[in-house]
Amino acid sequence: CSVEEWAKRAKVKNDMEVRTILGLLERAKLIGREIMPGTRTYTTRLLPNADPDLAELKRLAAGLGEKRERDERKLETLLRFVDQQGCRQAFMLNYFGELSHGHACGNCDCCHSKVPARLLPPAEEQWIVIQKVLSCVTRMQGRFDVTRVAQVLHGDREACVVRCELDTLPTFGLLSDLTLQQIRDVIGELRAEGCVAVGSDSRRLVSMLPKGRHVMFRKCEGFLIAWPTGKESAGSRKLENDGAKSGKVGARGRSCAVGDGVPDRSIATRLQTWVRQTAAEQKVEAFQVLSRQTVAAIAAARPRTFEALQSVKGMGPVKVQRYGRLILDVLAGET
Repeated sequence: CSVEEWAKRAKVKNDMEVRTILGLLERAKLIGREIMPGTRTYTTRLLPNADPDLAELKRLAAGLGEKRERDERKLETLLRFVDQQGCRQAFMLNYFGELSHGHACGNCDCCHSKVPARLLPPAEEQWIVIQKVLSCVTRMQGRFDVTRVAQVLHGDREACVVRCELDTLPTFGLLSDLTLQQIRDVIGELRAEGCVAVGSDSRRLVSMLPKGRHVMFRKCEGFLIAWPTGKESAGSRKLENDGAKSGKVGARGRSCAVGDGVPDRSIATRLQTWVRQTAAEQKVEAFQVLSRQTVAAIAAARPRTFEALQSVKGMGPVKVQRYGRLILDVLAGET
């Protein structure tokens, strides 16, 4: 039968594992296998006079352990290459025993990312994103990888997120208005600037560094960052801004219920008071409840329904689910 059929009968999900085992048994001269012409099916039979002590099989199995160690070392080298913050060409030359001529080739992505013109002080909107990301990394205590951090910030209720109760964190869904890739890109840039660390093993766990704590509280003077500039980067807001100015399109291209475009000061004041009280109750920073930009957008739009509230920039489905009723009560003057 085929390898897939052997895996099914043995109740093994990994076909490659079964293929390796059958190959070892064949090389140890315990079984004989012949492929049937024109098919992927083998005829398999036990060989007579097989070694009862399985000496050859044990020798081959020991060799597998050595191969695994070699493969793990290769994987670690590959991960170091991926994590490389210096010149990638220099890394490759050193790997093959050659000396690099100079510190930077000027052509790889790492060299390009260090062009001084790209390193700029964060704008206010970018600061808010940075603080939310670093706050989430802190609360996840170095036990999860970049993808999991991004899922929590995005508000994704994946099986692992729910099982680990990460959906109960105050940072859950704080960046629901960004894409997962945008969030990952920001984490990557924060890592490049020494704010967070990513483990070099296969688990790739993300942890906070001392500099990241200073940046999170805006206590790192002269902090610069190369903000992601792709089509779906967290800094690409032109479409959203154009829609907000016209009063026709919201952050996700939906119809947006907007007032006259000018924030109502009375509403904004009540919202800010509510934000401070809620943040104090939850023992989090105020921006983790609502940013000032979101408060201003709500005060300008003055939504009366959950649908209209979700259309406001900065208010994703997670925030509406968590705070929607309370915000609408504030707008109605009931709190």
